[in-house]
Amino acid sequence: MVTREPRDTAYTTAAITTDPNFEVDTANLPANANGSYTADTTVTYHYIRRNAGDVTVHHYETGKTDELYAVSATATPAAEVLSGARQMGKPYQTYRRDVSTAGSYPIPHYHLVGTPTGPASGTFDATAKTVTYFYERNDAPDVTIKYVDIDTGANLTRPESLGSSVMINTPTVLSGTNKEGLAWSSNVLPVDNYDFVSNTTPTNGVFGDGTTSVTYSYRRKNAGNITVHHYEKGTTTELYAPVAGGAVGPEVISGTNKLGLTYQSQERSADIANYHLYQSPNPTLVTFASTPTELIYYYERDSASPIIIHYYEDGTTNELYSSTPGGTPAAVTVDGTNKLGTTYTTQSMNIPHFHLVSSPANPTVTFGNAPVEVVYKYKER
Repeated sequence: MVTREPRDTAYTTAAITTDPNFEVDTANLPANANGSYTADTTVTYHYIRRNAGDVTVHHYETGKTDELYAVSATATPAAEVLSGARQMGKPYQTYRRDVSTAGSYPIPHYHLVGTPTGPASGTFDATAKTVTYFYERNDAPDVTIKYVDIDTGANLTRPESLGSSVMINTPTVLSGTNKEGLAWSSNVLPVDNYDFVSNTTPTNGVFGDGTTSVTYSYRRKNAGNITVHHYEKGTTTELYAPVAGGAVGPEVISGTNKLGLTYQSQERSADIANYHLYQSPNPTLVTFASTPTELIYYYERDSASPIIIHYYEDGTTNELYSSTPGGTPAAVTVDGTNKLGTTYTTQSMNIPHFHLVSSPANPTVTFGNAPVEVVYKYKER
């Protein structure tokens, strides 16, 4: 702006503001803003951008208001503030921070979900603005924790967790859904009837660090042996041979690594000739305990057919002997009840007025399933 007036005429000037984004720099006003016309004079006003409202950018986990973004790995997460100082009318741009933008440090373990609330980009103006980005934690592989019998590989029943009264017998699966970067841990748990032996490593870590399974191995404790006797009724005579063709004796079932397991004992009459089961123990199904267990089966000898002994007059079938003095002579019958397989030795008898002339070829016989006859022959003196 140029003006001309007579010399020594006073003049005054004032700042002119036509751009709403700018204001006069009051700290740098011209010294000759007012004066008198003498020679050509230049008056210069300086302008600066006005202050605008800040743009505050939040980076929240969905459903929470904890800040996630930090400018470096060691910095504390905080909201980003795009200062509006002397920015009136200038454009601004906000960015998602789960990926690196222009070298920025990305938010680890999270991904953006949805679109931000508030104007993600625009122009600085007099109004402060808030932009909020929402993120969700990434999924990570599950971590499976197994508790197994080291000898069989079977899953073991144990508490769901330390101190829990809930018992489970399947592997524990720690879900990695929305867990990347979070810590996980596992523990040795008490298992009834087992001793802890070893575990794989690590037993704790962070979801997504590469560990997907932990195995705790246990071995079943030793128990007392179970001894099964197979006795003849009324005696302690063993009847069963545990090894075919071997000596008779009790069955001894080792309790090594068997504490808490059950054992079903069996009667062995099929393998004991000439005997049948008389009495079984109660119960027949027992559990290996810390002390020895004893079971007893009793057997009774089977019945056989009788042995019939004749004392004939030679050349006839006339019976000469009576087991009752003065009684009628008759064959002697030896009852076979509970005698199958046993032997019986017959003998000649003194018969008045007769003498023995022929003894049987089988004076000693075995009780069997069919009657056995034995014949002694006599002649009159």
